[in-house]
Amino acid sequence: MDQKTEDKIRKGDLFYRTLFEAAEDAIFVMREDRFIDCNPATLRMFGCARGDIVDQSPYRYSPPLQPDGRDSRDKALEKIGKAFAGEPQHFEWLHSRLDGSTFDAEVSLNRVELGNETLVLAIVRDVSERKRAEKALEASQEEARRMEERVRHAQKLESLGVLAGGIAHDFNNLLMGIIGNTEMALRTPPESPRHRDMLYDVMAAAERAADLSKQMLAYSGKGRFEVTALDMNELVREMAHLLEVSVSKMAPVRYELAASLPAVEADATQLRQIVMNLITNASEAIGEHEGTITLRTGAMECDRRYLARTQSEDGLAEGVYVFVEVADTGLGMDQHTRRRVFEPFFTTKFTGRGLGLSAVLGIVKAHRGAIKVDTAPGEGSTFRILLPAVARPADRLDSESDTSVGAGVDPRDGGAVLVVDDEDTVRAPARLMLEQLGFTVVSAADGNDALRLFGERPEDFLFVLLDRTMPHMNGEETFTRLREIDPGVRVIMMSGYDEHEIATNFESAGPSGFIQKPFKLADLASRIRSLPKR
Repeated sequence: MDQKTEDKIRKGDLFYRTLFEAAEDAIFVMREDRFIDCNPATLRMFGCARGDIVDQSPYRYSPPLQPDGRDSRDKALEKIGKAFAGEPQHFEWLHSRLDGSTFDAEVSLNRVELGNETLVLAIVRDVSERKRAEKALEASQEEARRMEERVRHAQKLESLGVLAGGIAHDFNNLLMGIIGNTEMALRTPPESPRHRDMLYDVMAAAERAADLSKQMLAYSGKGRFEVTALDMNELVREMAHLLEVSVSKMAPVRYELAASLPAVEADATQLRQIVMNLITNASEAIGEHEGTITLRTGAMECDRRYLARTQSEDGLAEGVYVFVEVADTGLGMDQHTRRRVFEPFFTTKFTGRGLGLSAVLGIVKAHRGAIKVDTAPGEGSTFRILLPAVARPADRLDSESDTSVGAGVDPRDGGAVLVVDDEDTVRAPARLMLEQLGFTVVSAADGNDALRLFGERPEDFLFVLLDRTMPHMNGEETFTRLREIDPGVRVIMMSGYDEHEIATNFESAGPSGFIQKPFKLADLASRIRSLPKR
């Protein structure tokens, strides 16, 4: 070999050695059982010295198991064997550093012929940062999908809430005509006892419809309640007979009431609806089989971790919560059903039952409470309603009010009452109730008519019973115009929505009182008694 050829070979060797040494990826040269060379990047990547690589087994830097669960040695033997057979290998691998830490890598194995010897060239690229970025991107995309799903769900609930609130408002106007006229008919001597029984049936059905309407308002977010400090045990005991006749005879109700419960601030009617709904659901879950329904009460300390596992609004305060819990020995629910159980109109029964647990959740959230559900197929279900405890003692549950009118407004003073509503089905029963209480009644079908009648002789009217939702001129505007005529006018605002919904529409002093439709004679008498004296 001449000098020129030798110089060319040396230059070629130097060129490729320089590339080998300067490469950022780890490069190994291996025989079937050991490494015979490596570049500096290998030492940096694996955190070792040259002597820790050269003449060592290729399996030393693989953990016992790969992420897919396969044994590293078996899998490595397979890959290396294929490469020596002339089948290039490209794969991802989990490598170990000398200190025991691991990193993700992309590996290429290729056979090379060096003289009479067959070797494998292994190139290893650390892709840990890329993997972390990919996982972070996947997590971000998953969170974005979850957020999008939450927004879609919220929009669906908002749309249903608007629909439910509007229906409930109109429904309450219709029920005002049914309940008001039925009650007045019951106060009139009937033609026969059978007619009286039929009127009682009409009243009972209308009152159940009014309860459903309240649930719809609660679901829509337009339901605010008459909140008092309540003893949960007293409320359950008061309902005991009703609960027991509402469940299957195959599933008796067992009570486990804790002693000395703190009070909760809640609306008694809404809590009764919650308990009745849960008891009814428990009875239906047991069906025709023998089983047990257990109703428990108690108090517990709830931290953020516990509250995070409940159905609730974000930001509930840690502290003591009073709970009422209904557990059944029924079929239980799988995770798919468990996730959907609070959706409006969702049911596992053949026929839907309306808002159901969705309304329960709406009521609980409005009380700044939470619901915890524990269930599994074949193991029954437990629904725990949690409400914040309060320090003040519980009030007694309301009793039926009398229908006498207090000293603040006296029909014997000779004044009249102006009733303003665009629905004759509301004006007519309201007139009958007021006349039953001894008042003279003047009716107006809209705000303009009311202003004309009131403006002619404002001193004639003891107070005004004013509807909030009317065409042309709504209740708020009519109220403002009435006060311009007589700043001291007493107004009871009435609406199919609730008092909170009305109060938010008045920036300054609002009406003297509020009554929610449908109302009965006792409700109206109570509101009149609370009017301020002039």
